[in-house]
Amino acid sequence: MPPRIRNPLKYFIILACFLAQQLHAQSAPTPDDELNRELVFGIAASVNRFNSSYNVFDSGSLPITIDGESDFGLDESVVSGMLYGSWRISGKHGLGMQLFRIDRQGSALAFDENFGILNVDGVVALSDQSRFYYANYSYTFKEDDSIWIKGLLGLYTLDLALALRAEGNVVLDGTPIISGIYEESITSTIPAPMIGFQFWARASEKLRLGARLAMVAGTYGDYSAQVFQADISARYKFSERFGLVTGVNYFNADVDIRKDTETTEIEYGYDGFYFGLDFTF
Repeated sequence: MPPRIRNPLKYFIILACFLAQQLHAQSAPTPDDELNRELVFGIAASVNRFNSSYNVFDSGSLPITIDGESDFGLDESVVSGMLYGSWRISGKHGLGMQLFRIDRQGSALAFDENFGILNVDGVVALSDQSRFYYANYSYTFKEDDSIWIKGLLGLYTLDLALALRAEGNVVLDGTPIISGIYEESITSTIPAPMIGFQFWARASEKLRLGARLAMVAGTYGDYSAQVFQADISARYKFSERFGLVTGVNYFNADVDIRKDTETTEIEYGYDGFYFGLDFTF
């Protein structure tokens, strides 16, 4: 697991000030800038392997502890859709976005199973329909015939949608649940500042190889999140308008949610590859 980010706000402010100064100093667009402008939209299929765990505390008690894949058979490998886009406003400045949705289901028979303070003799089920999306501003530090380096500054949003249901003989912290049903849901939208860098290298006239590193850390109300994301990609532009994109990615998040007397700790990660098609306007 990547190390936790120490004092990320300091780096966020430094890069924000630098980019703001560069934007203010930018001169009027030149004819070359006009030629560099482009708008790209794409759609991709992503195949990822997930690893997730959840701890739910209530009033300082011992937690309900859940491993989504091992305990519930939550789908470990999932094919998901991804939308992405970018707009190069000028030679130096650009905007980007990405939307990634997850839909996983899992259930298991439990024979006197303990999940921390939750004991179940029956059926347990867990669903994960979370979404991850970001929007960013990019500033080009360097660009020539062989390399392109950009700084990224934006907002990364984790839209978590998890639901747990246990049915049968259910005991919570030593107390039987009369109805025989225990339900717990985690639905939280957590926006956090993102800082990162993106690199592209030109392998040929049509092929570019790239890498992106991004860090997210922040607190929003009762939520806090620390995220590390990286990907390595290749883009082949087989015509003036169309391009193929493929790559591998890595994602790891530590999320804390505090509501009234309850605290939920989530460790959420995935890695895999993606393949897509984009269109340039």
